[in-house]
Amino acid sequence: MCGECTPCRKVLAGVHSDVILTDGARDPESFKVRPMRELRAAAYQGPSEGRAKVFILASAQLLSRESQNILLKVIEEPPEDTFFIFTCDNKYKLLPTVLSR
Repeated sequence: MCGECTPCRKVLAGVHSDVILTDGARDPESFKVRPMRELRAAAYQGPSEGRAKVFILASAQLLSRESQNILLKVIEEPPEDTFFIFTCDNKYKLLPTVLSR
């Protein structure tokens, strides 16, 4: 990131439509089943501003087993222009199938 161009500034400001940050520590409701289904559906919609779509799931250790399973198919075979970044403080709280992806 250059931090100077419009897309970089939008990402840094948290307003880029193709960079989706979901933080379970700040908003536990965002890691529930329904929002994860919506996130999965959004992953299959192409990027609107950039060349790719990036989903950042912060504090992923807070995802329930069911929510992780909802995401499993899309993280196994994501669309070509879609990336997932999981952050967590304890990788052993993630399902082995999610961790291996």
